[in-house]
Amino acid sequence: MRSSVLPLSVLVLASAATVAAGFFSPPRRAPGAVAVAVAVAPRPRARLVSPRVRASSRPALELTFVGDVIFGRYRRQGFYDPIVARGVNPFAEVASLLASDLAVANLETPLTWRLAPARREALSMRFTASARAARTLVGGGFGAVSVANNHAWDAGERGLVETPRILRRAGVTPLGSGELSVQLLERRGYRIAFVALTTHGPPGGRGVAHVRLDHVARRAAPLLARARRDADVVVVSVHWGEEYADAPTGFRRSVAYRLVDAGADLVIGHHPHVLQAIERRRGALIAYSLGNFLFENVHAVPRLSGVLRVRFERPHCIARAKLHPVYIRREPRAPAPARAAIGERVRRRVQQLSRRLGTRWSRDGEDLALSLSVCGL
Repeated sequence: MRSSVLPLSVLVLASAATVAAGFFSPPRRAPGAVAVAVAVAPRPRARLVSPRVRASSRPALELTFVGDVIFGRYRRQGFYDPIVARGVNPFAEVASLLASDLAVANLETPLTWRLAPARREALSMRFTASARAARTLVGGGFGAVSVANNHAWDAGERGLVETPRILRRAGVTPLGSGELSVQLLERRGYRIAFVALTTHGPPGGRGVAHVRLDHVARRAAPLLARARRDADVVVVSVHWGEEYADAPTGFRRSVAYRLVDAGADLVIGHHPHVLQAIERRRGALIAYSLGNFLFENVHAVPRLSGVLRVRFERPHCIARAKLHPVYIRREPRAPAPARAAIGERVRRRVQQLSRRLGTRWSRDGEDLALSLSVCGL
């Protein structure tokens, strides 16, 4: 049987300050040319990432994660995008919560240089946004976003091809574009390996990493084993689960455990649109769903959100984790720090759901905190 291990994709984030002046215009291409993003062939590591730094000489690394970010959608009266059209920064109120060495979101909106006309037969839940949304992500401090989710196909092949190109030109790394692979970023001397995928999508869907849930552990395990050797931090970003469910199924938990056992330090889930448990598994963390973060939903529970902050003080060793409570305002639609009674609702929800899985979070001011300073437990 041929090996299912794919080449290691090595990506280094570009600075947003180096974005070309022509970012908002599509690049010139030959007529009819089509290219779907796939794993990049490896080049000599010495040119792309610096040599490993001794653990004792490294500063700490902090990563922040949020759930679903959706900018615009088609409605019967046409395209609707209240964020980009206004030119506002929807992340302004939570900038201090997102601030870290690398902030990561699930971008559930394909980006295109030219918006397609509305198709009346596909209006109900069809998301997309213009290339200008990438600037909004940069303004929010995001350095990487997962594009592997069930809405990746909403803008057709144009969206599959143009989304990763637009993001890269803005200085944001697209995770999960093309085939299932490992993508390696570097921050503060740490090599951070990402494996991003979706278990939801059309049968045979191509263009992003799409894997059936019952195949995830088998397909991802060899990639994670290799990433564990080559990187200092290993993150799985996975679009999975049932919408609006309070808890993961037993099978989804077993898949998460197998991902951790294969080498993941963090499993970051999204798709259910609500906060779910954040479970400690030995020295790793599993966030089954971080809920919504920028999303058009007027119901109470889906508007409860949070920013997960994870601190590493040496390779593959989480020293501490925090959850900053957030809620999504109705108008203007944007995340804001959740304080007082709303903050307590966020804390209570995550504490109760996590306690059922054997993980106890403690209150630390407005936040929830979890200490994992003894690695491997």
